Amino acid sequence: MIKSLILVRHAKTEPRSLEIEDHERQLTSAGIRSAKAALRRALSLVENPKEWRIWSSPALRAWQTAEIVADALGLKEIEKNPNLYSDEVIALRQSLDDEKGNLILVGHNPYLEEFADSMAPHHLQLNKSSVVCYTFPEGDLRSAELAWFVQGPDSSRWESLVQMETAMQRAARKASGAAWAFFDEPKNPEHLHDLRASLRNCLTLLDFVMPYLKKKQYQKGRDTIADFYRDASELRKLALPSRTAEQWSSIPFVTPEAQRMYDRLRIMEAERNKIIAKLQTPARQKAFHEASQALRSLEWKGAVEAEGVERAELRRRFKKMKRALKEERERFDALPDNERSGEDARKLERKELRLDYLGTALAELFAKDADPGDHAL
Repeated sequence: MIKSLILVRHAKTEPRSLEIEDHERQLTSAGIRSAKAALRRALSLVENPKEWRIWSSPALRAWQTAEIVADALGLKEIEKNPNLYSDEVIALRQSLDDEKGNLILVGHNPYLEEFADSMAPHHLQLNKSSVVCYTFPEGDLRSAELAWFVQGPDSSRWESLVQMETAMQRAARKASGAAWAFFDEPKNPEHLHDLRASLRNCLTLLDFVMPYLKKKQYQKGRDTIADFYRDASELRKLALPSRTAEQWSSIPFVTPEAQRMYDRLRIMEAERNKIIAKLQTPARQKAFHEASQALRSLEWKGAVEAEGVERAELRRRFKKMKRALKEERERFDALPDNERSGEDARKLERKELRLDYLGTALAELFAKDADPGDHAL
């Protein structure tokens, strides 16, 4: 005699492709995260979880979701049931006739919705990771009563996290490569340029995602990257002219101009060598490596991990930044020539450069688009 039945629709899945068989499609990273957060909350309504069994469609995406269900309930066994993939409502109902106790079915739409409609007069729209529970007072499917229903989450909230992580990982890898190239040839101007640009990009992304990160990780990572960026920027200020101090000293007829240039270059070279030696110390290189690794595995605040972040919120923040910078540029351009300093102009250009990079790195996140696959199988 069956007592209770729970239907779970699988989580967000990678799109259909001619290169992948339908039953081999997997959950996306956002789908896994949203399912872990949402199903754990929904299944907290289950009483005596050890008394439940799990049936899953043999499709990979359903099985992955069933594993999340099992983990949330502390269960280990999952049984595959082909009827959950074959779209045969009658066959599934017949397979339940001789079942007893409490059962969880993990499957697909529109099949799950059709199955739910066959048991109760009301129609439920089951989004990805939705959970619906029925009880059977008389022990058969004809006596089904809706016990509770938890609609599935908006997986795009977790997709936002995945996209920010991907951008940060890409920036961190580039900064790491630029750093090692610089350590090998610290006096190569191209290596210095690449290092500064990659570090600036890391800082730009870090500052944008800061409100959602655990404070300790953000602060440690930013401090290390910012220290390297400051030192690299100091090196850039000490860029040497076409002639080195040694070349100036080799001029046969020493002029006051040559002597002054020679003295200046000696000071600049000494300062450059001092900064390079500082950057190349094992302790600094180790700190940079650890910071780079941390940026590839961001630690979100607990509430962010559990709820995700709305794309609309991130778009609003970016638009606000663009408006503020546009107004700052307009105010600067409106100033008389004698009030526009070169330093202020360079600061403004750096802000514009960073905002352009942010818009490119997170272009997919900032673009207005719907979630086209929410009602797919």
